[in-house]
Amino acid sequence: MKKPRKYKSSPPRRYADSDRRRNPWSSLIALAVLSALVFVIAKFILWAANTPYFSVKEVTVEGLKYLPKESVLTEMDSVKGHNIFKLKLGELEKKLENFPWVKQARFYRSLPSTLALKLSERAPLALLNSKGRLIVIDYDGNLLAPPLSGEVYDLPIISNCSQGGDNYLDAVNFLRAAKTLCPQIYAEISEVHFSEESNCITGFIGEKAVPVKIGGGSYREKIIKLWVLMKDSDISFNGLRYADIRFSKKIFYIPS
Repeated sequence: MKKPRKYKSSPPRRYADSDRRRNPWSSLIALAVLSALVFVIAKFILWAANTPYFSVKEVTVEGLKYLPKESVLTEMDSVKGHNIFKLKLGELEKKLENFPWVKQARFYRSLPSTLALKLSERAPLALLNSKGRLIVIDYDGNLLAPPLSGEVYDLPIISNCSQGGDNYLDAVNFLRAAKTLCPQIYAEISEVHFSEESNCITGFIGEKAVPVKIGGGSYREKIIKLWVLMKDSDISFNGLRYADIRFSKKIFYIPS
């Protein structure tokens, strides 16, 4: 005969929230404190946005090498007296980056009243001879407005090349490779000229401005060839009358 099952009785349910019963005002107090905090923050923001204490009184500039500091500060005079929190720094940065010599501009707030500007300038690579007028160009071949200060005119000249054309790009790429891979070679280059007779770019290198036919492409290999010519005691640039480095793994030259 089966024994009857025994069921354990469930414990009584407790519905009472003891904490809430003990302190029924806790929620109201917390809400009141939060509201007061929000009110204080809002009042501080309103005060900070309107008090002369946070008005821009000084603009500092870092990173200048070619652009004159005075011209940059003059451009930034319009921000003085404005609240430092209300200034739209992104718009100010874009305005400065429209300047040909400015590659990147970044503003930082230095409380209470200083606006710090950090500039990155475009590096000059060469001078383009455009109808007798010399224009500074950067590493990407962009035309730059002539600076008012800085010794940047001791640069190689690109001549007989139209800006943006294939020959112009060959000249820019060659000079960029020389400046990056071997500054000593770059320092020896006085001019890069497009020769219509040989239909290629020709560099004039060394104290005697020795003509060296360069051509396009394979710039790394060509810089190595120039390094060989420069370092060979039996040749050197000053001992040459002419050289041709257009052809792969070959150097043609005529001694002086």
